[in-house]
Amino acid sequence: MRSLKQIILVIACLTATAFAADRYKVRSTGQAPADLPDARTAAIEDALRQAVEHAAGVKISSITEVKDFRLIEDAIYASTAGLVETYKVLQENPDQDGLYTLRVESVVSRADINTKFEAWKALIKRKGYPRLMVVGSVDKQPFERRLTAEIQGILEKKALTVIDLEMLEENKRRDAQRASQGDLDPLKAALISREAGADYFVSVQIEGTKYTAQQYHGITLYPVDATAIVKVISADTARVIASEVVDGSQKADTTERAMRDVTSTVTAAAIEKALRRVAVNWLNDLDQRGGMQITVKASAFSFERLEAIVKGLRSAPGIKEIIVDATDSQGRSTFRIITNDLAINIAAILKKIDPAIIIKTTDKTSIEISTDAASPPSGGIINSNTAMIAAVSAAGALAAFTAVTIIRTRKS
Repeated sequence: MRSLKQIILVIACLTATAFAADRYKVRSTGQAPADLPDARTAAIEDALRQAVEHAAGVKISSITEVKDFRLIEDAIYASTAGLVETYKVLQENPDQDGLYTLRVESVVSRADINTKFEAWKALIKRKGYPRLMVVGSVDKQPFERRLTAEIQGILEKKALTVIDLEMLEENKRRDAQRASQGDLDPLKAALISREAGADYFVSVQIEGTKYTAQQYHGITLYPVDATAIVKVISADTARVIASEVVDGSQKADTTERAMRDVTSTVTAAAIEKALRRVAVNWLNDLDQRGGMQITVKASAFSFERLEAIVKGLRSAPGIKEIIVDATDSQGRSTFRIITNDLAINIAAILKKIDPAIIIKTTDKTSIEISTDAASPPSGGIINSNTAMIAAVSAAGALAAFTAVTIIRTRKS
């Protein structure tokens, strides 16, 4: 935790100049423990977070683990109310009293957001208006139309688009129902979602327990318990990004009415909780600078070739930043691109930079590339002395590449 002196210093170092109605040039100081593996990255994030807070007038909180829905709403509001368009590092000190300290100048735009719901809609917009496939069952029997309509209404009130299962072919509808029942298979659910044009598969399973009638103050009532299990699976990654369980009880003059009421209650509560987790996932995917993170995994590339690719990306339009996370002497590398562009367009840019690149896979948030090591790019982007590179040790080559490209590159 920072000392009071450090906090006062940071506040004093925040300056902002408005040069348009909704754009501000902000100078801020970021700090992070110098012994962190990626201290510079953390310090930049700290500076940019303060810049957004200062320009947009909102507080951005960490929401890795959230129990309070209001905190989620606050985080969504903060993350959509102000976005960093560009930034540059003015000064940096790798070890100032044990802290990696740097000074950043950034341009922050304020979004026209007045309510938490507008912020939620802005988050959905930044995620590309995701489409949901919702499939559910009550005691392993498909939902009746009433419950389906209720769930669709809940999601549409959140400005989410729900695919109408009735519009699907009968065999696909049956496959979706089977995938949702019993032990959910994320891979199968993701495949079905992609075939139906959905971005997420939402499984709602309800299990009920009915009891014999009981007398309550001379009135015969039928008690029922129910458990709703909601899981949200990404169609791109087949990863479960939200999983929530809600229990409930209800009594009514008939078992059917009690079951209907309790299923509505637990389903609504479980979906609401699941959406909190989905929001956390989306906010973690989205960068404070206003772009999506697209992960690129490369294999069979030389250090100098990767360096040329990163340099080419840095000057490409729409690229906000490049963060090289890992590389090794075998030519494998992982780096993230911060951009508002689509992954398929980034793949096209990569091919333009280096025509010999082979695009192996592309989805919404990742690209996997490789190359024929024996065939250098025809564009001639590699012009270093390969004999000299060969003479450098693997460790030395990694250090050289790190010095040039692992330091976070940015477009001013």
